Order: sequence, then C-alpha cells, then structure tokens
Amino acid sequence: MVNLFFWLTIAAAGAVWVVFLVRPKLKAEPGFHVAALGVAAALYAVTAVLSWRLEAPPSGLHFKLYVRVLVGALAWAPYLFYLAGICIKALGAAAEDAETSEDGRLADAARLLESGHASHARSIVAEALRRDPDNPEAHALMAEIHRARGKSDLALGSLRLVEANARDNAQFAKAVFKASVILDEDLGRPADAARELDLIRKRMPGAPEAAKAQALIVRLMDEAASQ
Repeated sequence: MVNLFFWLTIAAAGAVWVVFLVRPKLKAEPGFHVAALGVAAALYAVTAVLSWRLEAPPSGLHFKLYVRVLVGALAWAPYLFYLAGICIKALGAAAEDAETSEDGRLADAARLLESGHASHARSIVAEALRRDPDNPEAHALMAEIHRARGKSDLALGSLRLVEANARDNAQFAKAVFKASVILDEDLGRPADAARELDLIRKRMPGAPEAAKAQALIVRLMDEAASQ
C-alpha cells in the first residue's frame, strides 16, 4: 500500500509534464496548477503517513520514510521551480503594469493642468503621492500645479522632494533649475537661487548642467549685488 502511493506520487509528477506536452495551453490555467499541487500534496501526505504508521522500525530511525520524502520532493522539485518562475514573472508584470498605469494617471493630470483644471489635476497627483510618497515625477508635477495656483513656496517644497528622491542626475538638475527660477522670478531671492544652483556643481561638477548652472550663478550674483 505504501509503495503504491509512493509510486503514484512519482508518476503524478511526471504526468504533469506529459500533460504540458499534450495540452500546452494548460500552462496558463491557474486551476490546473491548483489541482496539480492538491494532488501532489495529498499523495505526498498519504505516503508519509502510511509509511510512518505501517513501517515504523523499532529503532525509530525511519530510513524508508526519509528516502520516500526525499525522492518525492526531488520528483516534484522541477514543477515547483517552474511555478516559482511563473509567480516571479507575474509579480514583475504586475509591478510594471502598476507603474505604467501610474504614469498614465500623471500624464492625465498634466493634460488637465495644461487645460486649466489645476484643482482636478492636483487631486490626481495627491492620490498618486498617497500611494507612493517618494514618487519624484508626482512631486515635480505637484510643483507645477502649486506654481500655476500662485503658491510658489509650496512649489519650492515639492521641488525639494524631487531633488531628494531624484532617480538620476538629469532629474535632479531639472528640479534644481526649476527651483532656482521660482526663487529668482517668483520670490525675488536671486542669492538663494544662486545657492540652489550650486547644488548642481557640487553633485555633478563635470556635467554640462554644471557649466550652465555656473553661468546662471554669475548672473544671479550680479543681480543680487545690484539690489
């Protein structure tokens, strides 16, 4: 009886791959995988329980049980690794879809802002930031929304968050340039704008953005001196 269930466990593991060869479409059916795992678990458990109860040796060292458990695990291991790969790919695809949909929502918010619907755009971006408080693209768009509504201080705060969470130097530099414009043009603080631009020189001294920042710093310091 024990041997019967043991060999059924091994045979079921092989049968899964035979089914895949005959019906490849079943690879994409979650129900099939659930059923296969259920059969595997049931046969595995029955084999182990029967082996333990019917073949327990006086010494207590149940070598037959250990061998059956090991061989059964090895028989099903390729299928389990296959399922793990499917799950990893599915999770990756789900994360990519979520990121794509988030980008789409932010693009919708940008279009709303351009068409003059700043309040509606703000609600969309605020929701995106609730889901991901460190999203630099959302903070950058929120800065534009605040500035469009005449709230330059809030726009500056949003750009600071872009700088802190920038994905790369290009995104960082863009946020710094925008912050310097707000400091100079909106808030009338050219000296602070120059100090803002100096962040680029410190973070990426050899980049083209650093040369542009240096030229702007000279102009802003002249402007500050003339005030």
